[in-house]
Amino acid sequence: MNIKVEILNEGIDREINKAKMKKYLSRFDSAEDFKENGVRAGIGGVKISEILQYIDKNSENYLDKSEIRRELSKAGQYYFLYEINPRKLDIQDEGDLETADYDSESLEKPVVVGKDYFLIDGRHRTLVAIGLGRKKIKAYLPPEILYKELIR
Repeated sequence: MNIKVEILNEGIDREINKAKMKKYLSRFDSAEDFKENGVRAGIGGVKISEILQYIDKNSENYLDKSEIRRELSKAGQYYFLYEINPRKLDIQDEGDLETADYDSESLEKPVVVGKDYFLIDGRHRTLVAIGLGRKKIKAYLPPEILYKELIR
C-alpha cells in the first residue's frame, strides 16, 4: 500500500511505500524521538509555512495566523499527509452534521491536525465525513500522530 504525499509548494506528487515508512519509523524509540531526530522534508514532510499557505488558500474566513502557527508548532515543524479516522479527531464543538453543502471534491481536501489529535483546520469537512459514515479522511498529521498511526 502506498501513501500519497503532496509537497504543497512545488505541487509534486510522490508515492511513499507504507512498509518502508513503517520500517523507517521503527528506527526510533518513540514518537518524540522521531519528532526530534528523524523528521526530514525529504520523506514527505510539509513545513508549517506551507501548511499555513494551504489553510489560507482554502479558508473563506479571516484567520489568526499567529494563533494557528502557535498551535501547529506545538506538534513539530513538519506535517505528513496520511489518512485517519475522522472520529479520532478532537473537534471541540461538533455542531450540525449537515452534509448538503459539500461535494465529494471538497471532502478530498485534507484537514490539518495538531497535537493530541486537535483539529486545526477542516472542521466542516470532518463533520460531513462523519455524517456520511466515512472511515478515513486525508489529513496533514504531525510526526507524533503519524508515528502512532503507523507504529501501534
